[in-house]
Amino acid sequence: LTVRSNTTSCFIGHRTYLYTIPYSPSPTMAANVEEADAAAPAYTVFYHGFGSGRAQVADLMLVDAQQPWQRKGKAEMMELSKSVFAVPAVYQHSTGIMMGQTTAQSAWLGQELGYAPRDGLQFYALKI
Repeated sequence: LTVRSNTTSCFIGHRTYLYTIPYSPSPTMAANVEEADAAAPAYTVFYHGFGSGRAQVADLMLVDAQQPWQRKGKAEMMELSKSVFAVPAVYQHSTGIMMGQTTAQSAWLGQELGYAPRDGLQFYALKI
């Protein structure tokens, strides 16, 4: 991961994540940064122009899954979709899906990236 200004670290389990919160203009982010700068983003995470706050769950999943992504603000989100009215929101470029609400986007993104629990364990996972 290329370390730029505004670096954030987070410790989950026995992995420490060090990643950059891109501000405007937003560079494409991925865990394999050698390829990330040239790659088109697979996802866009929309949030305020500061910190990661409630968007951190999506940030960490995308970094861990080595998906190229970018950060944009609420005004850019509103130009793209009127169905989501608050940040954070995640947009999947390949399908055009825009998902708001932190819990819903976490469950959806977890399913898309292979982090979803096995059948029958979804309700236990909600307690985490």
